[in-house]
Amino acid sequence: YAPAQEALAEGDVDRAVAEYQKLVDANPADAEAAGGLAMAKVLQRTTSVDADAAQAARTAAAGNPDDVDAQTLVADLDLLGGHVDDAFGRLVDLVRRTSGDERDRARNHLLGLFAAVGNDDPRVLKGRQNLASALF
Repeated sequence: YAPAQEALAEGDVDRAVAEYQKLVDANPADAEAAGGLAMAKVLQRTTSVDADAAQAARTAAAGNPDDVDAQTLVADLDLLGGHVDDAFGRLVDLVRRTSGDERDRARNHLLGLFAAVGNDDPRVLKGRQNLASALF
């Protein structure tokens, strides 16, 4: 994990993603590597989001609750800001309201956030139950 962690420490998120991806490719069952990869991807998606862009994303998400791109970006921002339940709830609600490809995108994004937080976290367990309820 050292190369990926060093890359993060240096602020090189793209390199961290690549290093974690190597670990996951070598051992898909490595939960720590999968979690590191998921979190690095969240960082990668939000690196260029400054305060103005974050506010614009929140405004867009509030104005269009079914916009998958806006909702997933705000969920990423919520997660990074420590608002894990808000991030999960936002995407569970999106899964509940959408269908087809949009629903799949929201669900897959949520699964990535679960991995980033860690499957043993009680918030993830609750989020998975809520997702199952939304799907069925």
